Amino acid sequence: MTPIPAVVPPLQREQTWKRNIAPATALDWLAAGWRDFTIYPAASISYGILVFLVSVITVVELTKQTAIYATNVGSWIVPGALCAAVYLAMSLPLSRLARRLERRWRVP
Repeated sequence: MTPIPAVVPPLQREQTWKRNIAPATALDWLAAGWRDFTIYPAASISYGILVFLVSVITVVELTKQTAIYATNVGSWIVPGALCAAVYLAMSLPLSRLARRLERRWRVP
């Protein structure tokens, strides 16, 4: 695994929205995940179960409320768009928080 340089030059204009990741990088991520699992198996399993349960509960409740609202309104377009917006509004800040915590806890 090659380390990321401290200073990264800016991307060219056409590469701003593209990510050029080698297919072998996924194997590096998988290896790191397995290494983490072998070092801390209980923490890894409990974290995975917790994330799974919170995700399932959130999606089920959002879908249930969307179905109730769609039945009352008589259309799925507006409730579906509202459901997607609420889910996006919840997940984006949490993903940014997770990214910030991972940077802070990075092991050199």
